[in-house]
Amino acid sequence: MNIPRTPREILLARHASARPALDAQHAALLARFTSSRPAARLSPFAFFAVLHRELYAPYRRTWAMLATAWIAILAFQQLDRLVAPPFATGRHASSATRVDISLLALWLEQRRILAALAADTPLQPAPAREALPPPGSPRPLGCIARAPARLALA
Repeated sequence: MNIPRTPREILLARHASARPALDAQHAALLARFTSSRPAARLSPFAFFAVLHRELYAPYRRTWAMLATAWIAILAFQQLDRLVAPPFATGRHASSATRVDISLLALWLEQRRILAALAADTPLQPAPAREALPPPGSPRPLGCIARAPARLALA
């Protein structure tokens, strides 16, 4: 009775004579990479030399472009700080600007109260301020820009 064999069994039977040589090569490779000697510690200089050789050197253009992009981002940020007015006006006024104005008003109010307490004078009520309109509503162009002038120290 003939038992059908799979192609895998046929190939393994044909190459059975090469198995001892392949096992010897496999053992030699394992011995080379799994030696019993302790792993050598890299000095910091050698570590950075390996890091540079494997991480930076093959990709010099990529790192240069990345550095250029970051320099451009930082330059544009500095230019924006130099050019942008401290308080934006019109419809581009951000909520951060409104918060800055309210913090300035609170700080000025605190200074006024401390000055009144230090001078032993009766406390006068703060001048009434007109409330800022909600974001997106039409308002006069100088609405936010005039706010710090009205909140001058007493």
